[in-house]
Formats: sequence, C-alpha cells, structure tokens
Amino acid sequence: MAHARYWQRTPVAVLFDVPLSVVEAQNAGRDRVVPLHVVRELHQLLPTAVQLHDEGSTTVHLASDLTTTTNSAR
Repeated sequence: MAHARYWQRTPVAVLFDVPLSVVEAQNAGRDRVVPLHVVRELHQLLPTAVQLHDEGSTTVHLASDLTTTTNSAR
C-alpha cells in the first residue's frame, strides 16, 4: 500500500481463490509434496476479498472470475 501511495496509484489486489480440493490435488502431483496439514493451514490463512478491501485495496479481482471470463471468451 505504501508503494501505491508513494507512486499515487490505485491499490488493486488479485485474490487467488483456488478451492482447497484443487490445491490438495496439485500438491499431490508435486515431486516434493507439502504435508497436507501445512497446505490446509496455509489455505485457511488466505485473506478474503473483504479483508483485502479493509486493508486498503480499492479493487479486488478474484482469479476464479478472471479465469471464467477468459475461458468463456474463447
């Protein structure tokens, strides 16, 4: 936020709102699998769009919306 204010730019956030089931499946396919309890704990720590707004982001884009829009345009 400090950089956005310094450069007089609008703070915008992109929230990668990947469902836990997708994250777990991707993790299972890795060469070095992260322990499941760690993946779940970190996933719970993801902020919500409301929290990102409260922190000062004027716009929050959900990655799921961006992907859906891109796929439907094809």
